[in-house]
Amino acid sequence: MLDQKLLRTDLHALAEHLATRRFKLDIVAFQKLEEERKALQLDVERLQQVRNEHSKHIGKAKAR
Repeated sequence: MLDQKLLRTDLHALAEHLATRRFKLDIVAFQKLEEERKALQLDVERLQQVRNEHSKHIGKAKAR
C-alpha cells in the first residue's frame, strides 16, 4: 500500500520507484485528481460549517 502523504509530498520520486517495479504512474492524471480531491474537501468543509451554523440557530430557537 502506498502512503498518501508520500504521494502528496514526493510524487516524482515515488513514480521513479514504481517504475523499477514496472508500474507507470501517470503523474499528470494523479495531480489532476488530487486537485479535484482538494476542491471537494474544501466544499465538504464549507458545507459542514453551514450545517453547524444552522444547528446553532436551531438550538437557539428551541431554547426560546
